[in-house]
Amino acid sequence: MMQHCKSRGFTLLDLLIALAILSLLINLATPNLTSSLEKSKSKSLTVNIRSAIALARTKAITTEQTVSICGLQNNNECTKNQFTQIAIFVDKNKNGRIDEAENVLLLNDLQYTGQITLGASLGRKYIRFKKDGSAQQAGSFTYCNPNHPTYSSRVTISMMGRLYTAKDLDNDGIVENSDGSPISC
Repeated sequence: MMQHCKSRGFTLLDLLIALAILSLLINLATPNLTSSLEKSKSKSLTVNIRSAIALARTKAITTEQTVSICGLQNNNECTKNQFTQIAIFVDKNKNGRIDEAENVLLLNDLQYTGQITLGASLGRKYIRFKKDGSAQQAGSFTYCNPNHPTYSSRVTISMMGRLYTAKDLDNDGIVENSDGSPISC
């Protein structure tokens, strides 16, 4: 004698409820995931800039040459705003651009959303490190993310050639400029 068992499984209603719950969880997690990705990109950009500055200073000391660091757009000329690459090179003729005979030590693509600027003293579009590791001019690389102002950052180079990453001193989530005002986009 054979016994027939009822097969157990999911009904259509069970499947619809599971899909509704899954859809709700995905909708709740998506903004947090997007925010986490933006935060990660911002930190990565800051680390890339800090590493490039440290490399430029180290190369100036080890090669005993003046080494320049700046942002580049689509040409080989240093610029203050919206650059897509960061370059480290020996600017032999001191014209603020990479010429054919000059030694390029690093050319790194930058990935970001928002605005990035280099504010160097004396209105320069670059920062130069002397062979003793000091800078010929102080300056700051400032990254501003208008969608997430709390992910903005600023890396400053002192005349001694030291790096400083700006901090949020008033605990509002936004790092401050050297004058104490928050970075604004």
